[in-house]
Amino acid sequence: MTKAREAWFVALLAVITAIGVFLRFYQLDELPTGLFFDEAMNGLDAIDTMNQTGIRLWIPDNFDRGLVAEGLMSHLQALMFSWFGVSIASLRAPSALAGALLVPFVGLLTRELFRSPIGGLVAAFLSATSSYAILLSRQAYPAPLVPLCAATGTYFAVWGVRRGQRWALVLAGVIFAVGIYSYAAYRVMPLYAVAGVLLALWVFSLGRVARALAWMGGAALLTAAPML
Repeated sequence: MTKAREAWFVALLAVITAIGVFLRFYQLDELPTGLFFDEAMNGLDAIDTMNQTGIRLWIPDNFDRGLVAEGLMSHLQALMFSWFGVSIASLRAPSALAGALLVPFVGLLTRELFRSPIGGLVAAFLSATSSYAILLSRQAYPAPLVPLCAATGTYFAVWGVRRGQRWALVLAGVIFAVGIYSYAAYRVMPLYAVAGVLLALWVFSLGRVARALAWMGGAALLTAAPML
C-alpha cells in the first residue's frame, strides 16, 4: 500500500472510530434509561472494589445473584469512580470504551486477514454502527471485553506470524490472557485458539507456527498465572 492510500485508510478509520465513540458515549448516563439489576449490582461491586486494597481476581457472589464474577471490569469501573465520581456514566464508561476500541481493531484485523483496506473499513463501520454492539457497549457489563481481547489479540498474532515480529507475538499472548480476567464467556477461547492454529498451519510452515506459539504461549501463561 502506498503512503497516500495508507493515509486515506488511517483517516477514514479514524472517522469511523469517532462515529463509534459518539454512538457509545452520547448521553451515556441517560440511554438506556435507568439501571438494569445486574448493572446496579456491578456498581455496588465496583464501590466495594474501590474501597478495598489489593487486586480482586474474583468478585464474590453478592445479593444472592448465584455467580462469582471475574474482577477486571470491576476494577475498571472502580477506577472510573475514583477519577470521575460515582455515577451511571462512570459505571458504564469502561464498557463503552471497550466497545469503541473494538472498532479500529476490527478494521485493522480485517485488512490484515484479507489484505483489503476497503474490507477493513466496511468491517469497522459495521462494528461502529451495529445496534447490538452499541447496546452492549452502553450497559455496565463485562461482555464487551471479550470481543475486544479476541480481536486485538488476533490482530497482533497475525501481524507477528506474518512478519516474524516477536514483540507482536508477545503482546498477542498478553492480550489473549487478559481476556481470562474479563468474563465467563471467554472460556470458549481455547476452541478459537485451536481453530486459529489449524488455519495458521494451512498457511504457514510448521516451524514458523511453532515459534509463534512458543512466544505467545509463554507470554499468555505468565499473564494468566494468577488465575490458573
